[in-house]
Amino acid sequence: MQRTYQLSLSGALRLPEEAQERLIACGKLRRFTDGQSVMREGEVADGFGIIVEGQVMFGRHAANGILTVLAIMGPGDCFGEQAFLTETPRLAEAIADGPATISWIGSAAFRKAVAADPPLAMLMLRSLAWQLRAALDRVDSARRMTLDQRVASALLTMCSVTDGMIETTQQELADLVGVSRVALGEALRHLERGGAITLAYGRITIRNPAQLEAQMRLGGKRLRA
Repeated sequence: MQRTYQLSLSGALRLPEEAQERLIACGKLRRFTDGQSVMREGEVADGFGIIVEGQVMFGRHAANGILTVLAIMGPGDCFGEQAFLTETPRLAEAIADGPATISWIGSAAFRKAVAADPPLAMLMLRSLAWQLRAALDRVDSARRMTLDQRVASALLTMCSVTDGMIETTQQELADLVGVSRVALGEALRHLERGGAITLAYGRITIRNPAQLEAQMRLGGKRLRA
């Protein structure tokens, strides 16, 4: 299984906490064991979920059957709502990454929740709009940013929800940025020599976010180590 790592949704992309709580309350709790399927790619969307406890990984199958994991989400993250609201097949597979508890909101429960709380629909639309904007930003970044800029941008995004401690392998980060493991390693070592980060097995610690932001502004140039 090829794997890419992306942490929980950042603040702007998430539903507000009070909206999460209202949706969780109207859903049905489902518990999953490690590796158990939560939803399947291509299936008809009959609802959506909010993670209450644990983590869920999301990915897509290639023609050869290999699953590339695109994201790993945690408590408070909402998933599956795009296919549900557009009445289209699921675009990704969802698998429990360890024990997980999900609040599942079906069609009838969602209609009842929105009827009782109309502003909830606007909050969901706002979250979806932010997710679309973030997706377009990633496409734009892949086209115009240098490798160093893309690595710095990815690290800044990931540390915004982890207080500076990112648990990921270099291969996982390379898949996320869309480069080879060797190229990613060179960029990370330069950032480490400059004092922006500290590398350890399966972990990257952000020591100086300002240096990462400066690297993004430099474009093709590198900060002196």
